[in-house]
Amino acid sequence: MRENNRQVLMMTLRLPDDLQAEALQLLDVSRQAANETLERLWPRLAEFGAGAGPAWKQVTSLAATQVVPHPSRVWRCEAETVGRILRSQAARKAAFDALQPILSEALIVPAEGSRPARKNRRELTAQLTALREQVGQDADKLMLLLNVTEQACNFYLEHEQFPVDYEELQPVPVLEAGVLTFAADDGPQQGQAYRLSLEPERVWLSLKVPIEQGGWRWHEAVGIDLPEASRQLLARGTALAPQLRQMVKADGARIAVLDIPVEVVVPLLPEPDACERVLAFDWGVRSLLTIVVVDRAGQQLSRPFFFDSGGMDGTQSRLRRQIDLLKAKRDQLPKNDPHVHTLQCEIDACWLAFGRRNRALAHLASNLLVVMAILYGCQMIVGEDLASLKTTGRGRDAKGRWRNWRNNTTLRSAITDLLRYKTRLAGLRLRFEFPRGTSHTCPHCGQPAQTFRSPETMEAIDWGAWLRCEACGWNGSRDYAAALNIARLGIAYLVSRVRRAFRMSDSELKPVSYSGAGAALPFPPPDMQFSRLLIPNTRAAIRGWLGAVWLSPWPFLRLSDCQCSDSCT
Repeated sequence: MRENNRQVLMMTLRLPDDLQAEALQLLDVSRQAANETLERLWPRLAEFGAGAGPAWKQVTSLAATQVVPHPSRVWRCEAETVGRILRSQAARKAAFDALQPILSEALIVPAEGSRPARKNRRELTAQLTALREQVGQDADKLMLLLNVTEQACNFYLEHEQFPVDYEELQPVPVLEAGVLTFAADDGPQQGQAYRLSLEPERVWLSLKVPIEQGGWRWHEAVGIDLPEASRQLLARGTALAPQLRQMVKADGARIAVLDIPVEVVVPLLPEPDACERVLAFDWGVRSLLTIVVVDRAGQQLSRPFFFDSGGMDGTQSRLRRQIDLLKAKRDQLPKNDPHVHTLQCEIDACWLAFGRRNRALAHLASNLLVVMAILYGCQMIVGEDLASLKTTGRGRDAKGRWRNWRNNTTLRSAITDLLRYKTRLAGLRLRFEFPRGTSHTCPHCGQPAQTFRSPETMEAIDWGAWLRCEACGWNGSRDYAAALNIARLGIAYLVSRVRRAFRMSDSELKPVSYSGAGAALPFPPPDMQFSRLLIPNTRAAIRGWLGAVWLSPWPFLRLSDCQCSDSCT
């Protein structure tokens, strides 16, 4: 089988109560050993950049002896955890070394009066463009470079100078919570640190755990009932080596969970030449997503759909204000005041609720994109490159500051991560395009266009919500225009003989024509059957909160002002 027809999914199981105490003790002693090993090997971080093969072998060869005497397979598992962390940090160190020549005070806007120093977004954007030319289509590497650049700029704002080396920028990344991967053990049947037996409705787990006298013993096997979703997942794929992990509940209580990766067979991705339709989306400023469907010939086949999460934004904004109030109360109290702990527990509970809602919203948005792609018969989803996003310049009031914060958080990153595996499960290609100029270019004729505050006032501003083209008369929502232009970039990639990333200035880009017969149809299109929603052997559903999110199929196009072909009428 080809490499791209397999996908690894994760299921998480809470350990039974009679194993919780011993499992948490195992995680505590393993975390201590892992952190001491991390501190010992941190000066040799560069050696992990060229690491290959199992990570534990590299750690054990460099550490020479164990920091804490543990059974050999438990030590291997701890070393595997350490090795994966150090290899990840070695990649960040290599990125920092590559970025060091561009780290200069030009990236920082100095303090002015009462306004503190801040990042120079214009210069950062220019450097990002240059970095794209270096890394090409490697989106993950680009995100890594951008992330390290942001970290270095934050260091400058705190210390008034850039770090000399990566070790000054990044402290030793010790584990705050216990994690123990069993990939370095001898397998579920012959393992010397864990034993795992899978049944259709239950999992049996046994762990080697420490005892108070300083020794180790095998805990008797305990059964973990599998929920229906986990049963279906195990029936589809092959379970891989699990991972033991600690989670913290809202009340501060610790629980031990078992993560079991499952490798499943997924449909083969269609070849670019076989992709006839693409679903394109733009990360909107005023709405979370703007979605359109365009075919290979440049015909728009759907109305623009605006996924507005305004109701959820209001809920999250109120929760953020509550967190700020609790922090203010906490900071006014002496550190030894017993109410400090109570307030901190409330703050942690609020942050956990905030994260749960964001994850639920990310699942809702990613499900919507996949379902719409299936309904419209698309073979590829194309979106705006996440590395290019940073909302600035619109945070002059409370609403603007909240919007900037919302747009710049990890919500979009969570949606992107979910899309990466959900599109694989559905057999859809996924591609991201660099969106420079997409919101200031007419999608019909390709000429630069002006944005305006609103269609009523038509007051020209640089980042207005409305776009109007003086050349052909097309006008509509700026996010709508950006989604169409992202579709144009994706189609150019599909039809070109040389697969490469295109820019809005390239002559190969096709104009988008508004197909009245197709784009005027409501959602879902009447020729699509509900069965198209069902992905074989999986469940695909859209779930949300009444009044929290809206999917609006508004045309957002003034046809009376349009001067293009008769197909718009």
